[in-house]
Amino acid sequence: MKTTNNISCLQSASAYSLQRWYTFKDFVMKIRTLVLVLLIGCIGCSNNAKENDNNSEVNKIWTIEDNSALSNIEINDTLKIFVEATDCGEYGGHREKICIYRKTNNFESKLDARIIIDSVNCEDIVVSEYNTSMVNDDSRAIFVDTCVVLSEDDEATIANFVAKILELKLKSGGAYSNAGVYYEITLGKSIQIDFWNSSQTGDSYYWKMRNKVFGKIIKSCTNKR
Repeated sequence: MKTTNNISCLQSASAYSLQRWYTFKDFVMKIRTLVLVLLIGCIGCSNNAKENDNNSEVNKIWTIEDNSALSNIEINDTLKIFVEATDCGEYGGHREKICIYRKTNNFESKLDARIIIDSVNCEDIVVSEYNTSMVNDDSRAIFVDTCVVLSEDDEATIANFVAKILELKLKSGGAYSNAGVYYEITLGKSIQIDFWNSSQTGDSYYWKMRNKVFGKIIKSCTNKR
């Protein structure tokens, strides 16, 4: 009987020890799991911090590029803006031409802009080969021909003007006219917009853009005439 009790006690003790062992084992596993979770969390935080830093750098790069509205103009490209006004009514008027270009392959370098403005004699009218009356080109005289370095604000102003011309062109439905101020915008073979802007079409913002970017130079040249 005593032997049986001893065996029973041993079995109970073994069962208790085994239970404690599994309890301890579970505890260790839980600790390991917790440590693993914490490690993964720390690694994740570190990766997120690095990712945020990388995103910050990317945003900084894009911000720099976005600040330059005409940043994609390369050294071999020239954005040309041609305007013929209506000083002489239906016969046309003086002409203005703006050429925007980059001197180097460095996209961070400033863009240069050359503006040329002529004057005309509205009394000197000739008949063209197409049997239309127009200002005699021989009477044209250039009084502004100079260059400026564009600021980022200047670039944005010019880009907004180009966008406005495209908007007016689309709103007009591509209708052709020979009245009003004539605009022609080209950038190599990739962009070509020509548009006659009558008084009913809307403000092209050209004169505002021109006066903002080149106003001081034009005024100086005009005073010297």
